[in-house]
Amino acid sequence: MFKLLLGLYQPQKGKILLDGSSPDAHPKNQRHFLAICEQGVALVDGTVKDQITLYDDTITAEMIDKALALVGLTDIVKNLPQGLNTPVSDINLSQGQLQLLMIARSVVCDPQILLLDEMTASLDREETEAKVLKAIDAASSGRTVLSISHRRGAHDGRIIKL
Repeated sequence: MFKLLLGLYQPQKGKILLDGSSPDAHPKNQRHFLAICEQGVALVDGTVKDQITLYDDTITAEMIDKALALVGLTDIVKNLPQGLNTPVSDINLSQGQLQLLMIARSVVCDPQILLLDEMTASLDREETEAKVLKAIDAASSGRTVLSISHRRGAHDGRIIKL
């Protein structure tokens, strides 16, 4: 389903339309419309800021601050040696904090549609998972969210489970 929505697969029958257009008609850089947050942490070379912006100069400091606040990472990032400008190679974040950083990356452009793929798969089932689920709940507000989860109870009933 996600690959169809992202335009990576073509339907065998019928059409997939997002806002009236085929997914492959949407520019790949339209992160304000559709974003995906995958289960793995995919860091890029650069700073903490680069992890969120993916080098997109149109993303403002306010957008970054809002995304960090949404996922609960504001204080953690402020306490890094160079804040947002700390090289990612110099940070030692937990798996849960890295997952929160990936959620911040996904929501920084305030997408209308958010795809979540196994967001809690690699997390422990207690405090870390609770923080990620809280961030997912906050990120889900005011947008369409599709979530893949193989564990029962991983998300509340407001998120569509596939």
